[in-house]
Amino acid sequence: FPFKAINLKAVNIRVIQIYENNISQFFQDNQHNGGSNITRVGRMVYDGTVDLVSDKPIDYGIWNNFKVDLNRLIETQPGAIYRVMMSFERYQSLYPCGDATGIASPMKRTDLNFDSDTYFNSNDWFEGYSDYENRENPCSDSYYKYYERQVSKNVLASNFGIIAKEGADNEFDVTVTDLRSTDPISGVTIEAYNFQNQLVASGATDGDGFVRFKTQH
Repeated sequence: FPFKAINLKAVNIRVIQIYENNISQFFQDNQHNGGSNITRVGRMVYDGTVDLVSDKPIDYGIWNNFKVDLNRLIETQPGAIYRVMMSFERYQSLYPCGDATGIASPMKRTDLNFDSDTYFNSNDWFEGYSDYENRENPCSDSYYKYYERQVSKNVLASNFGIIAKEGADNEFDVTVTDLRSTDPISGVTIEAYNFQNQLVASGATDGDGFVRFKTQH
């Protein structure tokens, strides 16, 4: 999971696994990178802090490239989608604020409930509100609570690269390749479901990793 950071020594990471058998339900409410109604289809599998370190000396005062190896944090399941959420706090910042702001300490986290149909917001990390006037002040906790400071991305646990194109008269062309080699993959069963999660068409890829099928609706 690659990202850039400046003046940070650590970041907070949360990972929610969207289970493979809930993928169809997930796409009823979301595009590939969505996070709506996620407590209905997934649960938290990691909630921790990752230190930003390097084997070589780096200048933390400039933008640097970092990456988090998710395989070290979670046991990935093929076919699942993982929503990776990232935030940071004032105690993790290397920005010089002097002594006037006091000693920074971890902020209290918002409790997440995955056992009820409650509203979920990927950017709702910390309790309390952000003071709008201090939203651009990195020496204030409000800077880190402001919703634009958090980022979230969905990661698919798969080696398949799939391209699907819809043509006229409900006809679909699908191509499947191996993401590691870009080679076409034959014998892959492709299934199409409607919004009610009912199977409406299926087919297997040929030697070119291609299949065409037509749905009734």
